[in-house]
Amino acid sequence: MEMILFVLIAIGAIILSVWFSRQRAKEWLEFSTRHGFNYFSKDTEDLPSRYSDFNLFNQGHSRKAYNVCTGANHGIKLCLFDYRYTTGSGKNQQTHYRTVLITDKRFLFQPLDIRPENILDKIGAAIGFDDIDFESAEFSRRFYVKSPDKKFAYDIIHPRMMEFLLETKNLTIEARGTEVLFHHGKQLKMAELEILIMEAEGFYKQIPDYMLKDNQISPQ
Repeated sequence: MEMILFVLIAIGAIILSVWFSRQRAKEWLEFSTRHGFNYFSKDTEDLPSRYSDFNLFNQGHSRKAYNVCTGANHGIKLCLFDYRYTTGSGKNQQTHYRTVLITDKRFLFQPLDIRPENILDKIGAAIGFDDIDFESAEFSRRFYVKSPDKKFAYDIIHPRMMEFLLETKNLTIEARGTEVLFHHGKQLKMAELEILIMEAEGFYKQIPDYMLKDNQISPQ
């Protein structure tokens, strides 16, 4: 009897998982249609490999992107998708879910990581592995910033940029070349996708004009 109950629960869980996946795919399609974007239920370009320079796509294993949405908004190319990866194995295995936005604009970034600071960062700081500190104690307390070019980081993260980032919730940013990755450390509800896009636009708007001019890449 217990075995039958276990099998029924397992079957029910699978059916529920399939229903949720189909429902979310439907919502993604509606979102992309509303914004004039392209939608693909499957990742046909192996995005985790294509964007392997980003730290997010070097964590865990069994990496998979899906519900891929592409297009452009205010002159910025967008690639928005759900993503999952797995850490550990056996009883310690855990699957992590993210909703990711990758932008591409004709602006050349130095490698730059901005993310919420965690307990491991604090431990690292205690033994000498410091991140980049800023005049704002609150910003330095809340965010971990890393870049091989500190001047570039200081120029990008000026007081207005700090204020903007402090108003976001758990926003992680990775910049590599002309591409920037944004995520909130979780899979977003569909209503939250607009917020992520607006945060990306807000990030670009805070970049000083002189940097936009000095680091702009001319169109081919």
